[in-house]
Amino acid sequence: MMLFLIMLFTDLFMVGICFSVYGKATLYHDHMLLGVHIPEDKLETPSVTALIASYKKQNRHFYLIHLILGAAVSLLAFWYTSILIICWSIWLVAFFYGIFSDLYRTHRMLYSLKTENGWYDDLEEPVTAAADTSVSAPTRRLTPPLWLQFLPLLLFLIPVLFPSIREQIFRHPEMQLPLICATVVGLFFPCMAATILHSGNKIYSEHSEINLQLNTLEKRTWYFCLLLSGLCNAFSFLVLLWQTAYQPFSGILPFSVIAALPVIVLPICIWRLHVKKKAILATDTAPLYVDDDYFWRNGWYDNPNDPRVLVQNRYSSMNYTFNLGRPIGKVLTYGICLAVGALFLWMCLLFLKIDFTPIRLTITGENVSITSGYTDADFQLRDIEEIHLLDQLPAESFTKTNGSADNRMLLGIFWGSQTGNCRMYVTLRESPVLEIRVPEYTVFLNSTTPGQTQAWYEELLAARYVFTFSD
Repeated sequence: MMLFLIMLFTDLFMVGICFSVYGKATLYHDHMLLGVHIPEDKLETPSVTALIASYKKQNRHFYLIHLILGAAVSLLAFWYTSILIICWSIWLVAFFYGIFSDLYRTHRMLYSLKTENGWYDDLEEPVTAAADTSVSAPTRRLTPPLWLQFLPLLLFLIPVLFPSIREQIFRHPEMQLPLICATVVGLFFPCMAATILHSGNKIYSEHSEINLQLNTLEKRTWYFCLLLSGLCNAFSFLVLLWQTAYQPFSGILPFSVIAALPVIVLPICIWRLHVKKKAILATDTAPLYVDDDYFWRNGWYDNPNDPRVLVQNRYSSMNYTFNLGRPIGKVLTYGICLAVGALFLWMCLLFLKIDFTPIRLTITGENVSITSGYTDADFQLRDIEEIHLLDQLPAESFTKTNGSADNRMLLGIFWGSQTGNCRMYVTLRESPVLEIRVPEYTVFLNSTTPGQTQAWYEELLAARYVFTFSD
């Protein structure tokens, strides 16, 4: 049920956010409609109104359909998790592809109307670039130094240098992947901050003081948002490391709350930035509108003469996009797409392995080995303290610390409120359940093959008896 609620909330929230952001592209602001500069008196032109009406209608249908599909996909949480992840990944790709393909297609059609009719705000020649050199140096001075962005990374990497901490990480293999992820994320935020801080300034007005105020406000907001995200990344990993060493079965709630904090704070900061920028622009008596639509003609920014890598998104002023006219812009765009695609593929394969790899118990000499699609367990016959064949799992709460837990299966490392440290290999709808107690933990397992759990129980009893008798 919990997985279903998480997926349902995520899907509905994602659809709602995208609709609120990209649905506003049809509003006329900054002399632009759907990211295209056109004179205000051309908005009521039949060709423009027909195009916008068609886009709005398709948009409503598209978001309604994907709202329903997102909710429907979440229902797979009551079945196999691997099937849920695969179907959700397909839905997510189709959702974002549909958003941008329709948006870019309509943008290109509106740009064609503009060029065919020569709608350039009655200018003899459209302004395609603007610069205010008096703004660059002051904005750099008014933003904090870039090296502060690397402090969160050092905050959790320096403790890892201590032998006792490294020993804890190697003793708990489940901590190695979070360390890699935390390091990658910790490097990403300073790189993003460097790109934003060293990107060119946007020109809003003929008044340099307004340009300075707005660019400084924007860069400082992003600076502190990225610094906060880096700190949350560092503290969440340190909390996870502390729990692993001292409270290994206290749950992942503290880690989850700290890691999710930027998701709550970031939209608030961006909204505050938007409100402040709007208030400053309202006082401007000499606004400057730069018509650089040619570089957005395909729907994305492609300007090889612009040294900026990140530019403000044409459809939402709160977002940034890469300049595909620069080689580094293409590398970052395609690299991120490939990395995300590889991550989704890895997730799908991992959950397929978890769901469809059969659980096996084998006895080789004195060694007992239990293998599955995720975690394994090995112990000696001499270490077995008790063996029981139960009708079902004990009536106590089991908390997952590393593994998979859904409505169908418990697999991995758990903590039982009465049993303590456990290794779970249990399909919930199957019975009986084999319980094996060794000094370090208790193993619970069963099989979906009829009679297999009973056979394991008898095989273990016989092997244990032979081993004891031989001693």
